[in-house]
Amino acid sequence: LDAGGWNSARRSLEPGVVTVQAATLEVDTPALSHIQEVAQADFGSVFISANGNVTYHTRTHFAGATGQAVFGGGSTELPFVDIQPAYNDEYLWNVAKITRDATGAVTQESEDTGSVDDNWRRTFPFTGPFSNDNEALNLAEWVVDAYAAISPRVDSLTVLPRSDTDLW
Repeated sequence: LDAGGWNSARRSLEPGVVTVQAATLEVDTPALSHIQEVAQADFGSVFISANGNVTYHTRTHFAGATGQAVFGGGSTELPFVDIQPAYNDEYLWNVAKITRDATGAVTQESEDTGSVDDNWRRTFPFTGPFSNDNEALNLAEWVVDAYAAISPRVDSLTVLPRSDTDLW
C-alpha cells in the first residue's frame, strides 16, 4: 500500500496468519494484483469498506463471531422472502497441495484419509508467495481441517428491506 501511495490513515489491516516473501513491484505490476495475491495466500479478504478504507480480514476473522442478525418468521427475527440452501461438495477439499512460489520449494501436502475414503479425493492445489515451506504446510493443514467435510451453507438469501424499516 505504501508503494501504491495509499494513505496510511485509510487502512484497516489485520496482521496476516502467514508470512509471505518480500516483494518489489515491477513498474507494470498493478499494486492491487499483488495485494490480492497476498490475501489469497492467507485465505483472507481484502476490500474497500463503506468508509473508504482498504480493509484486510484474515481467514480467522469470523471464527467465533456472534451473528449480527437472525432471519426467520418469528417476531424478533428479520423476515426473508427466499433462501437457497446448499449441501454439496463444491467446497470439499480433503487433500491440499500447497507450494511456495520459489526455486527449490517442496510441495507441502495434507490429507484427511477418512474424508478421501468417504468422498473420493478432492484436491486443492495452490502456489503462493510464502516465506518458507512450513508456511505452505500450515496452510495445507488449515485447508484440509476447514474443508474436508461437507457443510450446509446458504448460497443466497433474499430480503425485502423496505417491507419493515423498523427492523433495519
